[in-house]
Amino acid sequence: MPSHRWSRSDYLLTGKLRCGICGSTMVGKSGSSHTGEKHCYYSCLNRVSGQKTCHKKHIRQDVLEDLVLAETYHLLDDQRLLDYIADKTWELYQKQDEDQAETGTIRTAKKG
Repeated sequence: MPSHRWSRSDYLLTGKLRCGICGSTMVGKSGSSHTGEKHCYYSCLNRVSGQKTCHKKHIRQDVLEDLVLAETYHLLDDQRLLDYIADKTWELYQKQDEDQAETGTIRTAKKG
């Protein structure tokens, strides 16, 4: 049977984390212990790459993802913060619409 292939989606935070020591990207990794049990963790790319220039310890995937999700839920429980995010998102969409309208006007003027 083919072995299970782990994908980036198995590590929710891959590409979203930075190492607190060197600033490099943190990536999801897994390994098996001598008992055959699989262990998943996040590790600094500079630690696991060929250079091995960072000494940041690996962080267990379940611990880190649970912490980030708990903090996210906590933030989303703040109505003032949600209102702020909604207002800023609306402003961004309005600016994009204005920019697209201006671009369309310029293209029409160039053709004419």
